[in-house]
Amino acid sequence: MPYLGRAPTGTGSVTEIDGDLKITGQLTSNDTLFKMTLDGTDGSSTNAGDNFLIEDGGTDGSGTDAGDDICIEKDTTYFIPGQNILGTLSSGIAAGDLTGQRGWEFVSTATASSSSSIEFTGLENGYDYQIVLTEWITSHASYVRLRLGITGPTYRESGYLSSGFSLVHNGGSAVIGSNEQSTFIVGQNYNQTADHPFSWTIDILDPVGSGKTQVRAFNGGEGAGVDREVNFGEGIYNTNESHTAVQLYPTSNTFTSGTALLYRRLRS
Repeated sequence: MPYLGRAPTGTGSVTEIDGDLKITGQLTSNDTLFKMTLDGTDGSSTNAGDNFLIEDGGTDGSGTDAGDDICIEKDTTYFIPGQNILGTLSSGIAAGDLTGQRGWEFVSTATASSSSSIEFTGLENGYDYQIVLTEWITSHASYVRLRLGITGPTYRESGYLSSGFSLVHNGGSAVIGSNEQSTFIVGQNYNQTADHPFSWTIDILDPVGSGKTQVRAFNGGEGAGVDREVNFGEGIYNTNESHTAVQLYPTSNTFTSGTALLYRRLRS
């Protein structure tokens, strides 16, 4: 059973209280080590049904007096003075909410289904963004490209410096040189099928900032001729400008299917 203090022993001790214990005033232990322990209702100390209920009650029983508190003796070994032992939960942030943290934070999902493009809008200042494409399939002989958009959105169709590179398992390779282009090159692969989709990771660095937005991409899968290949892409938008939207599109036809996940990460 629950008891307060050391297990009662000796003449005059209260050995058992069957029911509620209500104390008005202050409960002190003088020089006796005072503790609260939960035993099982059957005395086994293993019954999880026992518990302590701590209420924020007023001294007059109204439950409204904020002056009531629970004092816990400071332990410098396991508790650091000034440390918030409840973490972000004490400020009202729900468990699992990573808002304000420094890792990648999920933003939204877009699904391709015979789509001419995939767009993400409403990007915010102070973040890098990452797009992850999974089980991605484009139409025959079609590549994936990315453009940046300003308010509207209006997507920029010039002013990019970009290059792409492919490595194929049979020893072949392909390169597109860096020059003024109408888009970012984020992958050279093409001709995927339902049995051989590609996957992408595309990082967009500080797109809403006032500088020159940079993009880097990595992807791989099985391309034309059933050859395994790895692809790299990179680039910079060669003008200082803030971009609040991004667009992915195929060089021809449509995106057959796939899932696009958008994440973001604080820059500082």
